[in-house]
Amino acid sequence: MISGMLNFNSELFWFEMIRESTINTDDGWYRQYGVVKLSKKQLCKEIEVHRDFKKYVGTHWDEKFIDEPPQFIRGSSNLFL
Repeated sequence: MISGMLNFNSELFWFEMIRESTINTDDGWYRQYGVVKLSKKQLCKEIEVHRDFKKYVGTHWDEKFIDEPPQFIRGSSNLFL
């Protein structure tokens, strides 16, 4: 994962990869992430956008569900812009 939402101590945060190593060995490769606490308004918007993504595109990127996903509308991914 390079970006998304994370749940820490029952609180949601946004995370984004900010650096990835160029070393391709098993013991030398890494990713560094920035973690951002969103405002209530930003968090509500992120949840709304992600709900639309699950509805029109799917849940295949979700590791764990925060809430029950909406009914998926097959063949409608073009509606998610």
